[in-house]
Amino acid sequence: MEGEGYKATFIRKNQWKYHYFLTKVLHRRRYTLYADKYCRLSIERLRQQLGSSTQNGRSFRFVDRIRKDLRKWDIIRYRYVNQVQESGGIVRTSLTKILDEITEPGYSKWQPNIEIPFKGTDDKPIGITAQILRSLSLLHVDYDAAIAFADQALKERRELPARLEGWRLNTNRYVNKDVYSAWVMSLDAIAEGRFRVPHTCRRTGRVFTEVTNFPRLLRPFLQLDGQPLVGLDVSCSQPLLFGVYLKRNEPTLTSDMEHYLELVQKGDFYPYIRHLLDQAGLSYSLESFKASFFASIFYSKEKRNHPWRTLFSTHFPGVAAAISQAKKVTPERGGQPELLSNALSNLEAEIVIQGVAKRLYAMNFYSFLTVHDAIYVAAGAGMEEVIEQLLLQEYQRHGVTPTVKTEQVPVPEKVCLTK
Repeated sequence: MEGEGYKATFIRKNQWKYHYFLTKVLHRRRYTLYADKYCRLSIERLRQQLGSSTQNGRSFRFVDRIRKDLRKWDIIRYRYVNQVQESGGIVRTSLTKILDEITEPGYSKWQPNIEIPFKGTDDKPIGITAQILRSLSLLHVDYDAAIAFADQALKERRELPARLEGWRLNTNRYVNKDVYSAWVMSLDAIAEGRFRVPHTCRRTGRVFTEVTNFPRLLRPFLQLDGQPLVGLDVSCSQPLLFGVYLKRNEPTLTSDMEHYLELVQKGDFYPYIRHLLDQAGLSYSLESFKASFFASIFYSKEKRNHPWRTLFSTHFPGVAAAISQAKKVTPERGGQPELLSNALSNLEAEIVIQGVAKRLYAMNFYSFLTVHDAIYVAAGAGMEEVIEQLLLQEYQRHGVTPTVKTEQVPVPEKVCLTK
């Protein structure tokens, strides 16, 4: 770094970021299944973690500078893999590897400079953070059965549900080596009891734990306090949250807004939209319908109108206008979907975390976990009705009455190992 002209102050303050990046790659290397030893990294997350700075009057992101330096110094290589979607969009994955000649001599543990401030590393969790960790401590996984399921899913390239990635819908998802590696890492973390301090996103209010990102197909292998899981969630939860948004932000509700609220509270909204699509002769897939709906209606930038969006605007003009307003749509630049997404996520956290979860903890009950808009409880706890009533009460405080669904998560013996 000195040879590159970095000043001593810069080196002292930022050297740890280079070590952090390399440690991240080394950790990922333990689980990667790529034959060439490349590992998948979330560059966007690293940009958030490592931040930005300014040098010689020009701003830069640390992760971009670090990758450039390490490649120049022949320590790493990185490349991208593009996956073309059916819609024509492209999902771009960043892969990184440390050169074999660097790792072959072995590596030693880095001793951080004591002058570097690591914020929060010594803070003892308090409040709801400590309570969530206590709930997580009751979580266990049938590791061997889960690994056997993952092996079979990889072998048969099991199809996965469509998912929004950014603001694009990825419909070509299946279990590949990258997915398998992520599954194994999730299973290892829970099997070894390596629960991170829950992270609350400042923009969305959502709380992230090892469970919130845990693969849905592997949930049957989880146990809470020695019991299988029962899931409780709200029908049409995201459209219903926008109903709460309408109640908060619209001084007068139009007739189509009232109709919208009636549908989302009864849980009939999605069937109604599919009926409209059928009448209009617009095709859809049942498996990817919800994700497609949000990609087209709620989370599009509206630079051009999707046929679904045009149909929705015809039947729900007031609701459609409110969606555009929430995204601050302009004819020149389109909208900012993240504004709406963040607003709904904050409402969700207000209801589920600050409302239901806090009230359960106040009852000294910990055998449950939240997964954003859903709550999973130990089957033997006998708390399903209590949680359902709490969900109803918290939503009613915001002016709507939801339809709550309760579903037993199947035990591993019932999990099908074929497509």
